[in-house]
Amino acid sequence: MSQQAMIDLLTHLSNDHQESQEFKQDPDRAMAGLDLTGQERELLRSGNREGIQQHLGGTTLGILGVDDEDDDSDDDNGSGGDGGNGNGGDDGDDGGE
Repeated sequence: MSQQAMIDLLTHLSNDHQESQEFKQDPDRAMAGLDLTGQERELLRSGNREGIQQHLGGTTLGILGVDDEDDDSDDDNGSGGDGGNGNGGDDGDDGGE
């Protein structure tokens, strides 16, 4: 039941920019009266997207856009492709005469 309260809150925050800003300023007030465990409240306060997603079984991909930290997850995806600069293949040829 408390997981549904988390999903409802995250959905509401993702659809209401002002409420989302108010949550960031005072998360305890925004969570007052909701059926959430202490662990869930701490997860929501922390903004730990992976922890929240894991707690909810990965069902929140569409609604976790609440935080502006979305750019951080894109960095992980982009850094993996930068490994090859094109210089690696020419390395053996650098001894040139």
